[in-house]
Amino acid sequence: MFLKIDNICFLLISLSVPDFALACAKYKVDINLARILLKPFGQKYEIVMLGVMIITAIFSMFMSNTATSFMMLTIMTPLVARMDSEDPGCRAMVLSIPIAANLGGMETPIGTPPNAIAFRYFVGEHALSFGGWMLFAVAITVIMIAFSWWLLQKMYPANGGDLDVRIDGRFESGLKPYIVYITMALTILLWMFSSVHGINAYAVAIIPVAVFSLCGIVDKQDLKHISWDVLWLLAGGIAIGTALASSGLSELIVSMVPFEQLK
Repeated sequence: MFLKIDNICFLLISLSVPDFALACAKYKVDINLARILLKPFGQKYEIVMLGVMIITAIFSMFMSNTATSFMMLTIMTPLVARMDSEDPGCRAMVLSIPIAANLGGMETPIGTPPNAIAFRYFVGEHALSFGGWMLFAVAITVIMIAFSWWLLQKMYPANGGDLDVRIDGRFESGLKPYIVYITMALTILLWMFSSVHGINAYAVAIIPVAVFSLCGIVDKQDLKHISWDVLWLLAGGIAIGTALASSGLSELIVSMVPFEQLK
């Protein structure tokens, strides 16, 4: 069987990411968090752009960078529409979102699929916890976001002036929204402190999938919006890679490259 237990666990943790995104969008958690987090950055263009990049990177830590980019661009569309279309700063504001989403995706093992693939190989004496990954990745991301923020301002300097930062919304009340808030907070905390409680990230990933499904928060109509083709593509890639390794074909191909002659 090519899809071994660790590969299935990887697919499970990949499934928890779109589950997060679906629940966030359904109960407007994303919009309201963006509204609250963006408020302290005021109205000055440069500071607002930095705030947008920080918020995008935070969301991208626990959602796919593609979904985060789409979500943040949708949220920020009214703000960008109020800017002068001839202002180069408008381009910088739009570009800052996908850049921050890609950089933010490096901060956690679930931020982007390649991270999760690498994460499952950190076992035994080379074991790395969820929090351990963040310990070094967050520092690198902060530096890269700061550099990207500076570079975007140099490449696309704004004409100046304050921005009208208004994002309408409010947190929903009720049983299901509260279940979403609590489940998301609990899952993120368990991921971050896996070295303390000893539960690995794959087991924690079951929590949002199970809770959102059993409580009817994510129903069959919502599941249709998951990019199943992407998940199956990942599963196919893992199966091919495992088959190549177990059959010895990968070693044969590598041995055909004359590494000694390339020195």
